[in-house]
Amino acid sequence: MLPVWLLCFALWACVHSSTTPLLLVLSLDGFWYKYRSLYKTPHLDQLATEGVQAEYLRNAYVTKTLPNHFTIATGLYEESHGIVGNAMFDPVLNDTFNESSRDPKWWDNGHSLPIWVANQLHGGRSGSMMWPGGDVAIHGASAHYAQSFDASYNFSERVDRVISWFLDPREPANCVFFYYEEPDATGHEHGPLSPATGARVEQVDALVGELVAALKRAKLWDRIHLLVVSDHGMAPVTRVSALDEVLPEDSFRAYGTSPVWNILPAQGREQEVYKRLSEAASRLHFRVYRSNEIPP
Repeated sequence: MLPVWLLCFALWACVHSSTTPLLLVLSLDGFWYKYRSLYKTPHLDQLATEGVQAEYLRNAYVTKTLPNHFTIATGLYEESHGIVGNAMFDPVLNDTFNESSRDPKWWDNGHSLPIWVANQLHGGRSGSMMWPGGDVAIHGASAHYAQSFDASYNFSERVDRVISWFLDPREPANCVFFYYEEPDATGHEHGPLSPATGARVEQVDALVGELVAALKRAKLWDRIHLLVVSDHGMAPVTRVSALDEVLPEDSFRAYGTSPVWNILPAQGREQEVYKRLSEAASRLHFRVYRSNEIPP
């Protein structure tokens, strides 16, 4: 995960006061920590200078969007909150999860308590602007204001919605989680060191500046505690490994996406699959773990 620009991270008991501090968590998906030194990011730099910046933050494994966003929200490792990939198969449920899955059976395992739910249990009102899991009923309720992911909403439209939640005259939010899918999408398509990604990073920085300006116009800036985070970084790809070079097509099913694949061996072929993968690991530059050996 990336350096975090932190002004404050706190939930308050007195959630209905017009002077109560407000929390806004903004995630910029796939924002590699080196982007700030590689490209021009004056608005993020200003937040870091005027606020507090962590030296580093270690993300959870697997380093994918949904698992790490739910880790940020719950404080739990992926093995505890249950979202272990953007796509996965659960042999107990005999069902497959993907990025569009909204059934609470995936998100509410009895251990997970996202901050937006905790806030509402203590009398606050939460908002989720496209944050993974924010529109799912967990402990019986989703965020009070919940917008599912919809790429047709541009950043400015999302900002306007978030501000309207904070300013609602009857049911104002005091805690909002805000997800934005860039620069991740561009980084995956073009690579982190490409001109296209550099331009996207600088555009994202400008959007952060627009967010701050909008909060100031709405007279919220003096009350807002803004936390800027990301779920994972980005690295250039130097090697590609193809599973069909190692395993017979009928010996397994695969779930997930690069760089982590969940391999489900066909019945009776677990030892064969594990042996083939282990023998090919050093040659093709990957690692293989049994499910009970996966690192935290």
